[in-house]
Amino acid sequence: MGSEFTVIKAILVLEVRGGAASLRADLGYDSREPYAVALTLHTGRGPVEWLAARELLIDGLHAPAGLGDVRVAPAADPAVTVVELRSPDGHVELEANTAEIVDFLYRTCEALPRGEESRAFDFDRELAKLTAE
Repeated sequence: MGSEFTVIKAILVLEVRGGAASLRADLGYDSREPYAVALTLHTGRGPVEWLAARELLIDGLHAPAGLGDVRVAPAADPAVTVVELRSPDGHVELEANTAEIVDFLYRTCEALPRGEESRAFDFDRELAKLTAE
């Protein structure tokens, strides 16, 4: 792949499920990391970043997806998508506006269509990161 790349960002407000709190969250997609979406939560203790597969977010719009630290599922209300984050310290369920997530994911797929991630993946670059001292 050449030196061209695309960065796509979105700002969301996520509601803590069952609570009265909300968090600002930034979604980020960088075509140099074509399989991943960064979700940065802005908490009282500073930003916390989670990485999720773009495909997991897409799948989670229609049916529960994810087995690990990040899980995504549609809520009973189709306007809401549930994002669950798990860690050894606990977990949180967040509600996101489905239309905002769809818009973000649509823009990522315009930049790099699903199934074409491998053409943007720079194997040599990733290998160099693993072998760097």
